Amino acid sequence: MEAYRIVDEKGNHLHSDGSIYETAEYFPSAEVAQKVLDKFYPKPEHVWEHGDVFRSNGMDHGQTMMYLHPEKRYGKRKPSAIYVSGDTYAYSNVSRYLKGAKFLFNIKDKLK
Repeated sequence: MEAYRIVDEKGNHLHSDGSIYETAEYFPSAEVAQKVLDKFYPKPEHVWEHGDVFRSNGMDHGQTMMYLHPEKRYGKRKPSAIYVSGDTYAYSNVSRYLKGAKFLFNIKDKLK
């Protein structure tokens, strides 16, 4: 039987009530441990930027896509997304693809 614990770099353990002790509390599954971690240390929501490459949320079988929000001469255009593998724009509102999407990287960071 596997057991999971949440430990930081100093060797302290997070417990299900949010307390931190030197002794471990073991959780029955990785999912339960993750829920405790998310409850007390939630990850900030990603702020989507032009050029972000992401794995979509599964409504289209988890395709790799890129978020586009380019500047226009007189303001910004509406955000959109493009399929990286097919070079095709997404038809639905971009928010449908971003909900639950996994951020991978921003293309400008890869081009440096």
